[in-house]
Amino acid sequence: MAVSTTSALAMGGASGAKIYWQVQGKIGSVKLNPYGFAPLTAFIQNGGYTLSNVSVEIAPKDGGQRISYKVDDQKLKLYGGIPVWGLYANYMNVVKSNLY
Repeated sequence: MAVSTTSALAMGGASGAKIYWQVQGKIGSVKLNPYGFAPLTAFIQNGGYTLSNVSVEIAPKDGGQRISYKVDDQKLKLYGGIPVWGLYANYMNVVKSNLY
C-alpha cells in the first residue's frame, strides 16, 4: 500500500486566492423609478466604483425651485449609486452630480 501526501493551495498560490476585480460598468447609467412606485426618482449607478462626498443638484423649471442636497456615503453604498429625487414630471430634467 502506498501513501502519498498532497498539498491543497488556493487558486492563486500559497498566499491565497488571486482575485482580479473588474469594473462592472460605467458610472452614469441611470435607472428611472428604480423600485417601481416613485416615478419622479432615479439613481445613477456607481458602475462598480466606490463613491464618496457626492452632491446632487436638479436645475429648476421656469419659476421653479432649485433642489440640491449632499448624499451620505452610507446611502451611496445602500443604493449602489447616487439617489436622485425631486424630478419634474413630463420634463427634460437637468441633474448635476459633483464628486469631491
